Amino acid sequence: TYIDRNTGRELQYTGWSATDYIDISGLTTVYRCGKIASADYNAFYDSNKNYISTFYVTENNGGNPIPANAKYVRFSQADMYMVGKIITAV
Repeated sequence: TYIDRNTGRELQYTGWSATDYIDISGLTTVYRCGKIASADYNAFYDSNKNYISTFYVTENNGGNPIPANAKYVRFSQADMYMVGKIITAV
């Protein structure tokens, strides 16, 4: 499963995984961690879990600003990278 970068929907794909909806209420920035590679198969969602936008995680654990109306985030990546801590946020 991966997050479609145009719609925020899950698409079936062998060898990939997606996180559940991660509550980011009150936060301003998310950072990729661990082995999550730079890719744009990640998305922000509102309080009703409606897709807001896709974002490209930055290199070297750089931060991604959270849209003002976002309540949730989801990440997707090849299974071999979905190990350990995925994100941190502030």
